[in-house]
Amino acid sequence: MALFSKLYGVSLVTVLEALRNRLWVIIGVLVLLFIPLSLPSMGLYDKYKLMANTQLILMNLLVSLTFLFFYAPQLGRELEERTLLPSLAKPISRPLFIVGRYLGGAATAFIITVLVTVAGLISLMVGTQGNEFEPRVYHNQLHDKPKFQDGEGLFVLSAFPKDKLWMNDADNHRALYQFELTGIDNPHTMSLSLAMDRLNIQTKSRNARVHITVYDGLVGFDQQLSSPVFSSPLFSSELYLNDSQETLIDLPESLYRAAASRPTSLTVMLRPVGSVYFISVDNHSVQLTTTGEVSGWWNYVKGCTSSFLSALLIISIALFCSAWLSGKMAILVSLFCLFIGNALDYVRSFIHLLDGNQADFATDQFPAQVNDWGQSLLEIDAVMLLKKPLSWFVEYFPDFNQLALNHWVTQSIFIENDLLLSQLVYVGTYAIPLLLLSMIGFQRQCLR
Repeated sequence: MALFSKLYGVSLVTVLEALRNRLWVIIGVLVLLFIPLSLPSMGLYDKYKLMANTQLILMNLLVSLTFLFFYAPQLGRELEERTLLPSLAKPISRPLFIVGRYLGGAATAFIITVLVTVAGLISLMVGTQGNEFEPRVYHNQLHDKPKFQDGEGLFVLSAFPKDKLWMNDADNHRALYQFELTGIDNPHTMSLSLAMDRLNIQTKSRNARVHITVYDGLVGFDQQLSSPVFSSPLFSSELYLNDSQETLIDLPESLYRAAASRPTSLTVMLRPVGSVYFISVDNHSVQLTTTGEVSGWWNYVKGCTSSFLSALLIISIALFCSAWLSGKMAILVSLFCLFIGNALDYVRSFIHLLDGNQADFATDQFPAQVNDWGQSLLEIDAVMLLKKPLSWFVEYFPDFNQLALNHWVTQSIFIENDLLLSQLVYVGTYAIPLLLLSMIGFQRQCLR
């Protein structure tokens, strides 16, 4: 009990110090920025995406910078000014003091996140005139991988990535996906999401024509049965996939609205159209999506937790730097970690270039001078030596992009609780070791 009372005392002092250092100014600035200003003439959904994306970016950036500048120089400055000595004179251990500081910072971050989230939510409701955009819930197929009709659909060509399963219409390949509908109650909409790699071998561009057919019920698979017998199709469509993002196919309301006639399961057949189109398929290439099961406002609140998780990570980095470095150096190193942690995707792209993967079938989408620059860069031996150190760096450096939920919110995709839990675990894998190292560094500074 005494341990918790000491932790509570240090955490409370940390929260009060943060508030005395005018963190409320940051909250006020964020709230003012969230006020829906005069936006250009656009649809409500486009306005929602613009406002939500802007709010989440501002929230992540300003909250992270606020805690960085507050905590990075804190321990070193207080030791130099000897304002920390009264606290250290109390019967509290150095490690417990660090933990209390971190918990106080987490509590402050939670308060700020809640207040700013409420402001952003009110702003969105006003800006979109109260229209709620329900997120899409994704339902995976029943099996670990799709079933294949008329062969295994496997193509191994020198120009194709070897870790993907490629299909082509020339050999009559078909991929079958099966979905259970018994757990889906009265959805507002139901769609099929297509997300797969595709290739037109004539133009080497990422596009393909595919045919989708939806049947009632599940299909039993027999090793001797190469062509399963289906009932009459419920829905059929042929479409052209010509971008790198997912494509949604809306299913007719008659298929899922009438509860009495609604099927309990669906089988979706996917096939390429034409011999020049190749598509690679996996378990997530075709997914069933529904809306109407989750509130859009609640999904926005979940998206705002990314600011809180980013603050937890930056607080642990700032405390670590504060325990080992002087005030200004601690700020610079913390800023470096925040900047690089948000730019790791570009580092990964550079490593991808060093691997020689720029010479794939998508390079014709880039200007010729970019490809020439990439080829000349690979000819420099010193640059190639960076590949292993950079790969190691990217693997172990904290990646703030792992905590960003902008895409889920702006694209109206349901944020699963498992995703938030995995992000919390990700923060813990860095915060706990950094706190342990902070305890060692703080003890070292106190013994000087």
